[in-house]
Amino acid sequence: MVVLLSRDGRSVRQVLTNSSGNFELSWTSGEYRLRADRIGHASTFSDWFSLEDGETVSIALSSEVEAISLGTIDVEADRRCRVRPQEGLAVTQVWDEARKALEAAAWTQERGVYRYEMMGITRSLDRDGRRVLDEDRSFNQGFSRAPYISLPADSLAEHGFVIEDDQGLIFYAPDAAVLLSDPFLDTHCFGLEQGEDEAEGLIGLRFEPSRGRRVADIEGTLWIDPATTLLRWIEFRYTNLPIPQELQSGLVGGRVDFSALPNGTWIVSDWRLQMPRSGVRLNDLTGQRYAYLEGYAVQGGQVLRIHGDDGTVDLNAQEGSRITGAVFDTLRAGGLEGARVYVVNTGMEAVTSFDGRFTLGGLDPGVYDVTFGHPYFDALGYVPQPFPVEVGQDTVAQVTFLAPPRRRIIDELCQDDPRPDSRGAAPGQGVHDANAILTGQVTDEAGVPVEGAAVRVLWREWSVDFREDQPSSDDVVNEGRLGSVALTGPTGRYRVCWVPADVPLEVTVLERIEDLDPGRQTAFRNLIELGSARRQTFTINGTRQFATLDLELNLARTGTVQGRVTGLEEGAAAEVVLLELDRRVPLEADGSFVFEAVPTGDLTLEVVAGERGVRRDIEVRPGETVQVELHVPGGDENRHSGGSPLPDSPPWQDQ
Repeated sequence: MVVLLSRDGRSVRQVLTNSSGNFELSWTSGEYRLRADRIGHASTFSDWFSLEDGETVSIALSSEVEAISLGTIDVEADRRCRVRPQEGLAVTQVWDEARKALEAAAWTQERGVYRYEMMGITRSLDRDGRRVLDEDRSFNQGFSRAPYISLPADSLAEHGFVIEDDQGLIFYAPDAAVLLSDPFLDTHCFGLEQGEDEAEGLIGLRFEPSRGRRVADIEGTLWIDPATTLLRWIEFRYTNLPIPQELQSGLVGGRVDFSALPNGTWIVSDWRLQMPRSGVRLNDLTGQRYAYLEGYAVQGGQVLRIHGDDGTVDLNAQEGSRITGAVFDTLRAGGLEGARVYVVNTGMEAVTSFDGRFTLGGLDPGVYDVTFGHPYFDALGYVPQPFPVEVGQDTVAQVTFLAPPRRRIIDELCQDDPRPDSRGAAPGQGVHDANAILTGQVTDEAGVPVEGAAVRVLWREWSVDFREDQPSSDDVVNEGRLGSVALTGPTGRYRVCWVPADVPLEVTVLERIEDLDPGRQTAFRNLIELGSARRQTFTINGTRQFATLDLELNLARTGTVQGRVTGLEEGAAAEVVLLELDRRVPLEADGSFVFEAVPTGDLTLEVVAGERGVRRDIEVRPGETVQVELHVPGGDENRHSGGSPLPDSPPWQDQ
């Protein structure tokens, strides 16, 4: 990096040399000198020279060959935090090497040298900040001019790195330009620290806010490889946050990774921000609500590729941490091919190869819940218990899974559902137990899985009331129906536990309608009658006590029913009812009414007004609005169209 310096020592212009070492700078007239910065080597300065308007000055610089080593720096002797440390100190030497990388990164971003293909990452962590609860990844179809943009340094210095608005808190991370800026250097002190754990062997340039800072700020460390003097990453924590004490945590912060490219440019290759995720609880003693730390929300991004203006691809993303392993079949005879290994609540998955092996790459450090699936698992509706796998920074974690035998899967499917105590019998048959399991998948007409569909299974049972001291002919045989309802999951699969085998089962699938309560048997039954259901009879073989039944659902279409009721006295109380659905709405002051999201089919509309009423048969079609005008007759008009009153009701008239 060649930097043009003014007499007061300010950097006024800079540029990277090309592959031949040549450079060109344009600036206003004045007296200047050049500084050539090369990471890992001492900076080289030219003599002072004058630049006149329209003049071209040719200057040759010889960069120092001897490499700079940071390995001999005594970190313990220079831990004191200093604002703008003076020349000759160890902290100044380390800062000079970090500065070179930051200036190259700032220059690269300012000039818009590259276009970036980015992957966005959104993650939720637990209270310990280790276990990954869920994760979403998004891929930009276009190009970005920078991995992320920070606020101007003077704005951050004045208002802080966390700003509150009407929507909540906005957290900002520093970019290279901010770290190099005078406002940042004037409001932060610097010292040295020795690396540990992931930073083992690295030297850290620690920074923290100066005393008296009242806005939300950051403290952290720039980690540098002492052997190569390359800047590896910066990690930071937020301080003086405008949030309740219960949400304060040393885990609220971020990390920015830097990468050097062969042509001398530097980029931000990876970044993360970790922010508190709050919940609200009720104090049992005071009844007051209070906030608590529920976990952490992580926002970040990773550069997948960068494209130069000439169309070249200058970087491909690194793999990061990985989870590798294998899935073995039941008898351990070999690997299980075609198994889907995935991280729970994320989009990360891999399919095992012919030998059962897999790799999940591009992971951040943390604890991931990993499990696997297979087509024969899916048919049973079985998901193995997830296994927590801890992954370190840029490491490989190994895990091995064993696919359980089918008998064990069936035994575990309904272990959490209590078996019913009731036993039934059919005339001429023996007593049967409800100990079978029915599973399957519900799809629509196009074969797409339907989530949230209801699968109802009914069967007949009989019981006998024996009359003591009476002939057997006086015994009473009672017939009843028992059943169970299950809802399909995201993949359209359902499981109904503890149904009888060797007994005909009536299986019905229907789309859930939100404004109907499945617990109300009349509404549930009438909805089935509307035709949105697919009903069939199925019997489970008693020797197997397990069966799979896939179902197809024609998704119910809905329409709207609206209209007006006339013939009522002003202020008269009345309501309109859809009889088959048992849905009711009151009349508006002008006599109007409306039913929305009405299932399609033939329905009966009824108006009840005291001792008078009227009914109308209507047909609801998908996406259409049925307009109805109903007149409530009075006196002699209260007659059925056939000439007789409707039975067991007030005077009615069908219209």
